[in-house]
Amino acid sequence: MSQDPEQVIDAAELETEIDVLQTTLDATTVKTEEELEKKQTAYKDAKQPYVEIATDEEGQWHWLLWAGNGQPVALCAFSYATRHECLHSVRLAYEQFLTKPQVVLVHTN
Repeated sequence: MSQDPEQVIDAAELETEIDVLQTTLDATTVKTEEELEKKQTAYKDAKQPYVEIATDEEGQWHWLLWAGNGQPVALCAFSYATRHECLHSVRLAYEQFLTKPQVVLVHTN
């Protein structure tokens, strides 16, 4: 199965796009559990929501949305093979919530 030439991105273009996504999303990289705990505490103290992006044991990328009170409120429904795909998903979710979301109330009783 051949790839669409429009879909092929070389490594340099991909790194540039990742940098742009991280800048657009105001991303911060932490490398240790201690750094992560400090960031989480700072966001919670500031009552500021944030998105945490990490890999699982299988190397798949996921995101988790934390509320300003430090509680997790949303987990991505999919795992992503690359950091780029995960960051792109966060950006798309962010853009969707910039508009007024439609709410569907389901009453099952």
